[in-house]
Amino acid sequence: MSITTSSRGRGFASVIIGTMFWGLSGAVAQFLFANLHVQPLWLVGVRLLGAGLLLLGYTAVRRGTGVFSIWRNRHDAFLLVVFAICGMMPSQLTYFLAVSYGNAATATVLQFLGPLFIIIYLALASRQWPRRVDVVSIVVALVGTYLLVTQGRLTSLALAPAAVLWGVLAG
Repeated sequence: MSITTSSRGRGFASVIIGTMFWGLSGAVAQFLFANLHVQPLWLVGVRLLGAGLLLLGYTAVRRGTGVFSIWRNRHDAFLLVVFAICGMMPSQLTYFLAVSYGNAATATVLQFLGPLFIIIYLALASRQWPRRVDVVSIVVALVGTYLLVTQGRLTSLALAPAAVLWGVLAG
């Protein structure tokens, strides 16, 4: 199957727009937490509910009937609920808790430590040392993150410890 220029353009546009909205969401959340005293759990609930309704509406417009067909198969419905509760909600909540205790920029950087844990897990699971490029990446990411959360003062955190904890867990 070949990708047409039109679908490739839509794909690039979707990536750019999605990235812009994702970046904006952290800044908006930081504003809501600081100025309107919104709680992270409430924001995550509203956000996920809103996203779910938008996806259902989009699917209903594009495909018509069958939007709720997943609920007819108990196994599929169960997997969807497990993914929502054990996948989406914790991922969103840990990120927004990191934003609420720190700031959006630092929470985002901390969130991107997640791949480091994957590299370490795969190395342990396969009982093989990571490749040299992976080791260098881990060291650079950890040193950079350490400098970020200490602002170069190597004996103290520049952020609340809770912001660092939630940010790392968000990854």
